[in-house]
Amino acid sequence: MSVMAFNPFLKSIDEIDVDDLSKLRSIAEGWYIEYKSQVVPNQNIAKSLSAFANHFGGWIFYGVEGEKGGGNVAVAFPGLSQSDTSKMIENIRNAAKDSISPPPYYESKVIQGPSDLLGLQSDKYIIIVRIPSGTHLPYITDGRIYRRIADSSDPKKETDRVVLDDLWRQREKRERFILDRLDEMPHISKGEEDDIFMHLFLLNGLDDSFNNNGFGFDKFVDVMSGSEDGYSIKFDNFFSDSDGFVARYIGNNDPYNMSMTWKYFYDGSSIVSFRLRHYDWNDFNEYRHNEDARLLEYEYGSSLLDIANLKNHKYIKFIDVNLVILVVLTFINKHLRLMSEKGDLRHFYAKAYLNNIWRTTPYIDIKEYLDFVDRHNFPILQREDQFAPPGKDLQDFVIINPDWDIKDPLIFQFSNSAVLLKYIVNALGLPDSVVFLSNDWINAIRRCRDIIQG
Repeated sequence: MSVMAFNPFLKSIDEIDVDDLSKLRSIAEGWYIEYKSQVVPNQNIAKSLSAFANHFGGWIFYGVEGEKGGGNVAVAFPGLSQSDTSKMIENIRNAAKDSISPPPYYESKVIQGPSDLLGLQSDKYIIIVRIPSGTHLPYITDGRIYRRIADSSDPKKETDRVVLDDLWRQREKRERFILDRLDEMPHISKGEEDDIFMHLFLLNGLDDSFNNNGFGFDKFVDVMSGSEDGYSIKFDNFFSDSDGFVARYIGNNDPYNMSMTWKYFYDGSSIVSFRLRHYDWNDFNEYRHNEDARLLEYEYGSSLLDIANLKNHKYIKFIDVNLVILVVLTFINKHLRLMSEKGDLRHFYAKAYLNNIWRTTPYIDIKEYLDFVDRHNFPILQREDQFAPPGKDLQDFVIINPDWDIKDPLIFQFSNSAVLLKYIVNALGLPDSVVFLSNDWINAIRRCRDIIQG
């Protein structure tokens, strides 16, 4: 797997300060570095981004002048004006989004003067762009595939058939690596075969420049046992594995049994397994276990059973979709915390696997759900197992691009989970328009949290 093997600063892009750029005076343009002293058209930006993504990754510095005539090292740091900086940030965003297929991942940082060491004035700015080796090779711009040349400041069109074939092979290898994770669900004992499980796959972009990245067992425990803003959970059982770490939430349960389990891989991916809560009701005046009676603690629980009785149902196994939404929000939040602690702010791939859901019925504690089942009767799921989204190819995953600028913790959680949640509730028999048409679902998961904590 190709990786971005070169970092001139030996630190993450967020940690770079203005005087660190003086190191560029001894670093030439070529495989990993590109200097641009002024505003660049979108098409040129797209060529540079795609060329780095197609090979080993690299860095672009806007507002830095490279030496002409062979040396190619940085010789001046004139910077960009504030207006040109704003324009370039927009150009970079548009070039990545609109001019490259598929859009590559990149990180950027704006550094402002002054710096006597660089000769950078206080009203001038330098834009740093870091592009990791891509995960969806090849990246195509204007119908062509570009790559870096060792001693060139600009990307060149690739025409070598051997190189092009190798790019496609790298993509296939990375896709297989992701898809192999789908076979790594935990083993379920015979005594647990009747339980309903959800397995959540949160897989990274396979750029090994983040591989472990100094993220050891103690740091993993700190994150998993801590809490985040918004909905969160504190795991309480931790140990290592051959390719990562494991966290479990035991609480007051028997530690021997299957519990909420988080398998974290060194590459930053995670697989989270969780037993879904369900309520078994016979003739709607009798329940099988005391736990089933907790359905009545919901605001619309009694009304739900009244409708079921009117619809002539003799037995229903309700899946608590309130809890499903709550744990997905919580798991995505925890995964984002892991990514943030590693300095990994990239996109990732998400998919859920619902196991043993045949002839179950979803329940969410909102008025819109009661109206739905009163009009259409109760959903009785017809599949034993289901992926959400459906399918096992890479394009069948949800790609989550975290919006790190959102400050409200609940909005942050939902904005990063919304697409995946829509697929999950659809797979559980509920049109997402019924669940998310209003904000009542927020109150429903709050009631769910209160029931759990009570």
